[in-house]
Parts: sequence; structure tokens; C-alpha cells
Amino acid sequence: MRRFLRSMAWMAAGLACTLPAHGSSLRQLRESAEASMLVTGSLIVNPDGSLRSYRIDDAAKLPQAVLGLISKNAAGWHFRPVLQDGRAVAAEAKMSLRIVARPEPDERYELSIRGAQFGRDVHRAISADHRVPPWYPMNARFARAGADVYLALQVDRTGKVVDAAVTQVNLTAVGNDRLMAEMRKSFAASSVDAGKRWTFKIAQGAVPPPDGYWVVRVPIAFRISRSESRGPAWHAYIPGPLQYVPWLQHDNLAGNDVDAMPANGVYDPRNALTLLTGLNRG
Repeated sequence: MRRFLRSMAWMAAGLACTLPAHGSSLRQLRESAEASMLVTGSLIVNPDGSLRSYRIDDAAKLPQAVLGLISKNAAGWHFRPVLQDGRAVAAEAKMSLRIVARPEPDERYELSIRGAQFGRDVHRAISADHRVPPWYPMNARFARAGADVYLALQVDRTGKVVDAAVTQVNLTAVGNDRLMAEMRKSFAASSVDAGKRWTFKIAQGAVPPPDGYWVVRVPIAFRISRSESRGPAWHAYIPGPLQYVPWLQHDNLAGNDVDAMPANGVYDPRNALTLLTGLNRG
């Protein structure tokens, strides 16, 4: 099983090492590059916050090691009870898990759940209306580099985007620090430019938050080939630094789990289950 994981993870990381780098720096980056897989599904939580059951999408396509990892850890999950009219009730939510294979000195890979999101993939109050696709940065296209960009938007009561910010850019290509910084900057600029031109539909009777703005999350996947994003599969994972955005500091999604959201959905940070325990046991 470990041999299978090692070959799958290294294949994903090796194919993505496309950005120019030199000498030991490239070797070090390749050795530190992780492989990642986004697993989606759903779960049901009991009124007391314990996990009743869960379901994995495309489970038959996943390695048994990944299924075993989820099964082992999910048994210990406990959520904040969901209240309805002051009474704790059972709740169902969509689930997405960021599985990471991290290289170890003995050329093996250690599996862990890096992040998770438990909630709806559409906002209860607002929905996407007009979304102009972001342009693919030419420098990234030339290098055949991809990225996952995590865009946050402030939307007013008319459905207009009044502010946009990128909180993280994860690359699928390895290079030196300067080149990767340039790639992240290009992907972020494209995403913000597109996001500021989007509009949203406001649900009838929707009451805006106290500050008058809705906050939505829109993960954007940049891929040279569409086949790269189909189904659960290992991909190179070079996470970028989290960016500070002042108006997101009270956002439930401002932490390290932003990159567990599937791409191109519209996510409501206030409409999510809160996990009270750790993702990984022991």
C-alpha cells in the first residue's frame, strides 16, 4: 500500500515541476512538494454533534489508503450542535476534505487530512448571476503551470461586488521563490479582476448581515487541461501563504481550511458546521 502511495504521489509532484530553477534549489523543492487530493461527499450529524454517518463521492475510484484514513479519523469527529428554534437537531451537510501525501526521509509518503469544509456549496441568501471567466496568465500558460485560487468577495444588498481579495494561491508547479511568487501574483490579479465584475442575485426577503455586506468564497481552478480536474486524483500541491484580509477576520473560513473547498462553487462562510475536534486522530 505504501509503495502504491509513493508512486502516485511522486508522479503527481514530478509531472508538475515545470518552472525553471537551478541546482540544489530545484531538488529541495521537488523533495518538499506534496501531493494532494480533494475528496467530496456528505455527512449527517446527530443532535448532540456526534457523527451519524458519512458518504464519499466516487468512493470506488479512491485508493483504499485514503478511504481508510477518512474512516479512521471520522469516527472521532464531533461538531457543534445545530440549533433550530433553540433546539438541537440532526443536520446534513456537504463535506470536502483536502488529503495530502507528505514526503518522508525514507522516500515514503505520510497521509493526512490537511483541511476540511462542512457546509453547503451555495449561499442561502445570494447566488451567482453573471460571472466573467478569469483570463489565464500568459506566463503561467507558457510554463504549463496551474493553480487553485481562493477568492473572497464582499457583495452589497444589490448584488454588486464592492471588494475582492485573494486569500491563498496554491500552485501545481515548482520553481524558485521568485518565479513562484510571480505566478501567484499573476493568478491572483486575474481572479480579482474577474471577481470585481461579477454580479449576484439576492434571494427574496434575504436580510443582509449587520455590516450590510455578504461575504462569499469562490475557489477558482486554473488548469491547462480540463482532464486535470476530473474526479479524485493526486495532484502536485505547493500551498501558498495565507494573505491577511481585514474584513475576513470574523469569517469562519479565514483559517487554514480555505483550500478544502471544491473549485468554482459559491460558499457561505456563515452556513457551515463547526468541527470541535481535530481532523486527524493520534
